Amino acid sequence: IDQTCIIAAQGILPDLVILLDLDPKKGLERAQSRDVHSADKDRLEAEELDFHSRLRGSFLQLAEQRPEPFLVVDAGSSADQVLDFVAPYVKSLCEALGRAR
Repeated sequence: IDQTCIIAAQGILPDLVILLDLDPKKGLERAQSRDVHSADKDRLEAEELDFHSRLRGSFLQLAEQRPEPFLVVDAGSSADQVLDFVAPYVKSLCEALGRAR
């Protein structure tokens, strides 16, 4: 994942990465509960639970190795709770970037 991100970003690093962390089983249950036809599933939603578990582990490991840009958020909370948690970080970053200009 790290190498793919580096290649895709062409050396540009983000100031903030919001990692919405959710147990893969719950995430797949959420995806299945949406009113979406199985043909409308994207490729990732069609993958098995083991794939999602490994992907989650890789992202959490990346966040642990490079905590500076990462904000790991418990996505098991409600959307409003996630927003309330994330908003101060985004606001602070926007203010800091505004002063840097």
